[in-house]
Amino acid sequence: MQKYIISYTPGSCGNFIAGLLYCFQTGIRLDIGSNGSLHKHLSNYYLKIHIDHGPPYGPMQQMILDDRYTIYHTHCYKFHPVILKNDIIFIKIRFKESSEDLIFDLYNRKVVNTVHGFFAPYDSDIYNSVKRHILEFRQHIQPTDKTIEFEDIWTNPNKLLEDISKYTGLPIPSNAIKMISEYQLANVDVYNALNNR
Repeated sequence: MQKYIISYTPGSCGNFIAGLLYCFQTGIRLDIGSNGSLHKHLSNYYLKIHIDHGPPYGPMQQMILDDRYTIYHTHCYKFHPVILKNDIIFIKIRFKESSEDLIFDLYNRKVVNTVHGFFAPYDSDIYNSVKRHILEFRQHIQPTDKTIEFEDIWTNPNKLLEDISKYTGLPIPSNAIKMISEYQLANVDVYNALNNR
C-alpha cells in the first residue's frame, strides 16, 4: 500500500489530515476527541516521527520501513535525500500568513501543558519554539511541493477532499465528508474565525 508523510507545523491539523488519509485508504471514519483533535489515534492508525536535531535520516528511515504503518506525519520540513528516494508521497500543510495566529491558538488549545502526552507546566521556551517553527515552516514550502491548504479544512472542504483524492488516486469516501463536518463542529471557533474574515 502507498506510504505518505505529512509535513506540518504544530497547530495546522496534521493529525486530522493523517486521519483523513487513513479514511481514504480504509473507508473508516475516526472519531474526533473532546478537545477537537485526533491525537488519541496516534500509533494506532498512523505514526508521528519526532526529529529534533540533525538530518532526519536514521530514525525516520527505520520508521518508514516499518510495514505496520502507511501514514506518517512530522514537524520536519527538510528531508534527507535517501528518504526522498523512497516510494513515498510527501504532503505539506500550507497556510497563509494571516492564519499564523490562529494556528498558534489551535496548538495552545490542543496540546497546551502537554509534552508527548504527559502533563507539564507552562514552558515559555516551548511556546517560543512553536512560534518560530510556524514562521519558518511557511517559508520552507516550495512551489513544487504537494500541499494541502490549512484554510480549505474550514472554508473549502470540497477542494481539500479533491486534493487528497488527486494525491492518493483514491475516490472520496463518504466517511471523509462526515469527518470534516465533525471536525469543523468540534472546532467551531476556528471554523467561524476563518469563514467570517
